Amino acid sequence: MKWQYLEAYSSVKIVGKLNKNGYRVLTVNGQDYKLREGLDFLGQQEWELAAVHAIDEAHGGEQSRIRTLTYLYIFKRPLAK
Repeated sequence: MKWQYLEAYSSVKIVGKLNKNGYRVLTVNGQDYKLREGLDFLGQQEWELAAVHAIDEAHGGEQSRIRTLTYLYIFKRPLAK
């Protein structure tokens, strides 16, 4: 079986006064989704999560109680015949 792969990055988006509010986003083809929405979107397109890699850490690893670690998500799905 041959596979098609997709890379997406998950990072923290900081919002609000004094950057006190944050949430994780998943960036897929330049488009940001809240993490769960992005995972649902890719699942509906039959992408399967194959691996997750931590790639860097900024600001000592935490900011406003949400980890700022960035992750690389690798998805796969069978190539269409």
